[in-house]
Amino acid sequence: MFHSLINGKNKYINPDAVLILSAGKGERLKPITNFIPKPLIDIEGVPVFAFSLFLAYKAGFREFIVNTHHLAEILEEKLKELGEKKKIEFKIIREKELLGTGGTIKYVFEKFKYQKILVMNSDVICDADIESFIKSWKISDSIAHIMVKEGEPGGVEVDEKSGKVKRIYGEGKGGKFTFTGIHLVKNEIKNYLEGEIPLCIVRKGYSKILNEDKENISFFIHDGLFFDIGTPERLNRVRETIRIMMKKEKEKEKDSLSPTEKRFYNFFALVKSFLYENENEQNSIA
Repeated sequence: MFHSLINGKNKYINPDAVLILSAGKGERLKPITNFIPKPLIDIEGVPVFAFSLFLAYKAGFREFIVNTHHLAEILEEKLKELGEKKKIEFKIIREKELLGTGGTIKYVFEKFKYQKILVMNSDVICDADIESFIKSWKISDSIAHIMVKEGEPGGVEVDEKSGKVKRIYGEGKGGKFTFTGIHLVKNEIKNYLEGEIPLCIVRKGYSKILNEDKENISFFIHDGLFFDIGTPERLNRVRETIRIMMKKEKEKEKDSLSPTEKRFYNFFALVKSFLYENENEQNSIA
């Protein structure tokens, strides 16, 4: 774990841990997820969870908490292999029953006594600057700090002047910003996460907090890549985009890529090189 971050007169304390949420069954991605845990779904040689892992690793983190449930043994074995190779420590929480995003966050705070954590999803592709995100959180002003991106499917309404979230409606139900699933959370959030599991951090946590107007939730706008592979259509779109980009690169036509495609291709190449020291190692992880 790296040291506290300093920016001018303000001191930004690094999160105590990184939680990568990985227990979902991937119901919408069946039949793929009948045999493969969603975090290990292949994106042209890269398991999808590696995109989030890389972001936190690049920011200096070497210890991660990962919750598992569906096909847990397969995912845990791959994490063990990767941990040994990259000198990363994975603390595994195997959920006999799905706790939900909120339930897992609450469990992590209660079990490990952390004061604040960075939470990420394992099924998105996002090239966010995690260090800048952490530095942007004025800890004394909010119970949580969420990363959003402008555009569909939306669901998050913000006040850009105050830097505070006004409402979180859910996908496609209002607001011009989309929650990326990357957020910084204080221990106090657990006091709002009550009821039967599985508990959703948005519905049972953030929406409740905002409706009761008891705490502030701040936000950070990410203006780069963000892809959710949670449906077959989205997954196929991402895979096809990368295939096209790889073909153009092979045929020396990289200049024909759009700025967004170039950014995507470069990020994909970075993550792939992070995983593999040479091409012969690909089958050992993905």
